Amino acid sequence: MPNLTLSDLVSGLEEFGERYHALDVFVHDVEGLKRALDGEVEPGFEPIEGVGPVAFSIPYNGKHYRLTVFAEQGVARLTREEGVRAEVLTSAAIGSAVGGAVGVAASPRPQVQEFAALAGMVLGLLVGAAIGAAVADSNAPRRVFALRFDPQMKEWRAYDGGLVRWMKERLAAPG
Repeated sequence: MPNLTLSDLVSGLEEFGERYHALDVFVHDVEGLKRALDGEVEPGFEPIEGVGPVAFSIPYNGKHYRLTVFAEQGVARLTREEGVRAEVLTSAAIGSAVGGAVGVAASPRPQVQEFAALAGMVLGLLVGAAIGAAVADSNAPRRVFALRFDPQMKEWRAYDGGLVRWMKERLAAPG
């Protein structure tokens, strides 16, 4: 099963413009993320100190991105980092900061995701602003766009197969 590189994640987020602010993928599909969650120093993953979900700063081509791990869902969300970069942890603090995030994120994939893996699919979901942005309800439906990564072409393509509904339920992480 091909894994997504940091470059693949960034291209998926940037390819479809500013309309979407996040790309959600399964933790298992991101190359090196499991090692980073286990506290190993992994090039490109700079742990961010803070309260809430475990996050990494991802410097890429002069820009900065944030990769947030939602352990309960087993989802990793890439967003653009704006303004001043968050404080990056020292390597000594990495293990204690990310130790609790492994949980579900490191557990076996859900059955439907295993189906996708068997079919050679790596799936992603672009997440945009809430529909009817004037609504301040955090439960308001958000604009989403289902993607499938083509590992041979190294590019993201629109996905409208039978897993779209399931993707919207499983990949649209909170926040």
